[in-house]
Amino acid sequence: MKKKHLIIVGTIIISAIVILGLYQTFALSGDITKDTSGYYNVTVNDGTTINVPANSSKTVYYKLTNTNKGTVKYGVGYSGSNITVRFYSDTQDPVTGTVDYGKSKFIKLYVENTGTTASTVTLSTVLGYEHGGDLIVPSGVTLVSNALATGKAGETLKKLNLELSSGTPDFSKTSEEDGTNGIYASMDDDGASYYFRGEVENNYFSFAELYWRIVRINGDGSIRLVYAGTSAHANGEITSDVVIGTSTYADDPSDISVFNFDKSTAFILLMIGFLLMFLLIKWPLLYWKIIHFVLIIVHLVV
Repeated sequence: MKKKHLIIVGTIIISAIVILGLYQTFALSGDITKDTSGYYNVTVNDGTTINVPANSSKTVYYKLTNTNKGTVKYGVGYSGSNITVRFYSDTQDPVTGTVDYGKSKFIKLYVENTGTTASTVTLSTVLGYEHGGDLIVPSGVTLVSNALATGKAGETLKKLNLELSSGTPDFSKTSEEDGTNGIYASMDDDGASYYFRGEVENNYFSFAELYWRIVRINGDGSIRLVYAGTSAHANGEITSDVVIGTSTYADDPSDISVFNFDKSTAFILLMIGFLLMFLLIKWPLLYWKIIHFVLIIVHLVV
């Protein structure tokens, strides 16, 4: 009988421990935790308020769900004193877009308090009408539209005192058509990278008494430049100093063969390579005589 009681008591204790463990696991998922970079991470849903200390920031993983019966446009809104909210360029889902009925989106946000006292921010889901209507932004709510520069490319951007632009370019349209002019995020093999789009004027770079323009900051933090002349020129201005050379690349622009890789030429060069290798192995003396003869001819011609 004693054994039976011990077994029952032991089972109750083990069950209590398991339940407690499951409860702790569930409870921790809603707690704010500090990561190694010093940011605070918290997962929140619609209507959640977050307290942000003075002159500090928090990284928030925001979840929104479409409860409307139909596909609608979505966005994330926020309100709060001295609060700025931006989205990470490596967020799982875009900060704006469309969401199907019953589906969820997960957006990584950067919440910053620039004030000297603690402030509370309220995050909310902003949806449009069904069948593709525009977003309905409530009064007093700001729509999250600016990205946060991250990674090595973000460090380079910061050193250049540049900031990302708001909005998301529509690549089916020109920058003039969709009104996007500035610096925008894109992912490459090294992470988030940032490129200049449209008629930008803040990408001039002077080096070696020449002018260059930044076209992209790669994910590894390096910069892509294009030559822009011996002095700074306005967009659309073309002068002789912006051109490195004036030689004709192709006399006949309709002849695409000059732009393509010539397979027949490559085959001939490959065969010559194999022949020289065969001579080197089989008759090395003959090989070096041929090489010597070729060098003499090249010297005489040049």
